[in-house]
Parts: sequence; C-alpha cells; structure tokens
Amino acid sequence: MSNFKKQLEQEFKNKRYDDLDDNKKNEIKLNSVNIIMKEITDNKNRYIFYCPDIALVNPLVKLVYEVALEVKKAGHNVVILHELAGFKAHWLYDHEDYAEYKSIPVDYIINKVSKKSKRQKNMYSFRASDTLVVTDAYQDMLENILSEESLKLVQKIVIVTGYMGLSSLQPGMDYNRLNVNSLVFFDENVKADYDELFNTKSYLINNYPVSNGFNREVIKPGEVYPVIGITSIGNNDKAQQLINVFYNRYPNLSMFTFKVISRDNMESFIDNLSTSAAIVVLDKNIVTKQMIYEYLNMGGTPILPKRREFSDNPILTKNFVVEDDIFDMASTIANFCQYWLSTPTSEIKKSMIQIADELELNNRSLNDFGETVKAIFGELQANRQKTFGGLKEMLENESK
Repeated sequence: MSNFKKQLEQEFKNKRYDDLDDNKKNEIKLNSVNIIMKEITDNKNRYIFYCPDIALVNPLVKLVYEVALEVKKAGHNVVILHELAGFKAHWLYDHEDYAEYKSIPVDYIINKVSKKSKRQKNMYSFRASDTLVVTDAYQDMLENILSEESLKLVQKIVIVTGYMGLSSLQPGMDYNRLNVNSLVFFDENVKADYDELFNTKSYLINNYPVSNGFNREVIKPGEVYPVIGITSIGNNDKAQQLINVFYNRYPNLSMFTFKVISRDNMESFIDNLSTSAAIVVLDKNIVTKQMIYEYLNMGGTPILPKRREFSDNPILTKNFVVEDDIFDMASTIANFCQYWLSTPTSEIKKSMIQIADELELNNRSLNDFGETVKAIFGELQANRQKTFGGLKEMLENESK
C-alpha cells in the first residue's frame, strides 16, 4: 500500500471518528483502555530498554542487558531496542558466561523498507502501555519524542549511571518536563546529588554484583607483566599526555609499557585486565564504579583520578584515588612500578582482594540483585495498572 493511500485511509478513519457522538467516542475509548488493562494484567505490556549500538566491550551496554535480563526473569515482557536492524552485541553474546542474554528479544528503530530495498524506515511503534527505559547517556531521545502526543502515556524511566545526564539536559529542562516517571540509580552519592536537583521519584540498586568472568581465579601472578593498562574512552589526549610525562620524567622505568585495554571482545578485555600490573581509568564518563569493582575483585590494582564519582567511597579514595593531574598521576604510577618490581605479584593480588573484601564485593549476589530489580519493576508495573485503572474509572464516570 502506498504512503499516500495509507494517509488517505487514516484521514477517513479520523473523519469517521470525529463524526461520532460523545457516547460512542467514549465507548471506543473505554474499549481501548479495557484491552490495555488486560494486557497489563497478563504481564504482556512491554519494558523496552533502549540500548546504543556499541560493538565494543563497554560497561553501559552490559549494564542495560544485565538489568533487562533480571526484569525478564521477574516475568515481564522485555525488549532490547537497538538502532540499526541486524545489530548484535556479539562481544556479550559470544562469551560463554553471557549466553543467556541471547534469550532477550531484540528490536530495532531503523529497518529496511523491504528485503530488496535499500531505503530505510526510521520509526518504532510504541504502545500506550509500554515502559521505555533509557540510560542517562542517551536520555536526549526523550526530548526528541516530547512533542509526540501518542507517547504521553508511555511510562519513561531513566537509568542514571553517573553524571552524564546533567550534560545532556537543555538549560532549564528537568525530568518532570521530560515526562520521566522515575530515575533508577546504582550509586547512593549520585542519587543524593540528583535528589537535591530534581523532584522525581527515584530508586536505588546498591547491590549490583560482580559480573560473570571477573572472578578471583582470572589473575594468575605468574602471568602479570610490567604493563600499565589504560582505559580512556573519550579522553585519548589526556592518556597520551600522561604517557609522555611518565617516560620523559622516569626514563629508568622504561621497561614498563602502556597499553590501551582491548575491547574487541569480552575474552580479550578480561585477559588485558588480568595480565596488566595496574589499570589507569581515564574515561571521560564513569559508568558506575562497576568496572573498577570487577577489576579489584579479580585482584587487580586500579589507579583513579580524583572525581566526584569516587568521593563517596573512603576505601577507594584512601587506596587508589590520586589528584586529577597528569604529573601527579605519573608520579603515582612511578611509585607503583617501583613497588611492583620489589614485591611478588601474588602479594599484590592478595592485598587487593583484601580491599575488595572490605568493600564486601564478594557478598553481592545475583539473587539479591534480581530481587531488588524485581521489586522496583514490580512497582513500575503497579504504576501502569494504576494509571490505566484511573483512566478507565474516569471514562466510566463520563459515560453515566
């Protein structure tokens, strides 16, 4: 059917609806709400997790999939929404510890008009009963759909992973204006900061467990090399400055090499972490402290610039945080290198695991995480019931 014909039929449909009397219109609305209510009662309403098409290992996509899987396990209808048709997070799927993520249905915003056509259709059909879940890094999509009247009833949730959301809000904009129902946090300090700024319902997941693959057997002391790993997403210039300062200031430590952590797949990512003497985290945006916790739980040594994301944790601050200045960081790395040369790697690993135990990382369980997610999304499901239950009651009163 041509687009012109579709538009014409829609106009006829709208005209027929406009010609109906108020009672008939109300009856149609009430029937629609009853259908939606049954969908919600049967747990068939969708929880759509928008996830960026990032083909390399990254904590943001992993977090989205980990939460989505627990929501699915709780009995809800979950969909992962990617951008371009055919995209797959192979780096996640292909690792044996994450095979279960393949069970989550995936849909796409951009699809080909037909298999034979090269034209693309940029559209996704939301339903009134849907819940759209986005991360703070990509919350600008909520502003793009703000004017869509048909999406007003869609429940909108933002997963806040750090302070990225503050830079993507337009001046004067807040979450109520974005029609956001709730914010979900992983960090109590970030939640407190947001609560001070915004009057929006919020939840906290403070038992996010160490993910599969990042266990204590991964780092083998005999396979750790004089390598300083660097993760510097969005901050490559600073990484290059740090390397140049280090080599020119400490030529006696030139046997140590710097290496950007490979993100091609989960195996190489974990292997790079496990074989490096230490990891320097220079990422422009910190997606929760999860990557640091996972590396520390393996027995690795993180070196962290002083940032607000780490300030609420006295254990991290005391042991790993240094001034966010390349000269200070180079000095800290040099001191560590001297220590590494004179200390068995087995002893270093043992001391790192003791710090991980102080943080009680090994006590975080997937079961507890799942129960927390289940409770939060159970309340969000009840909100759907309440919203459309109230709408039904209003329509019924109007029809009397």
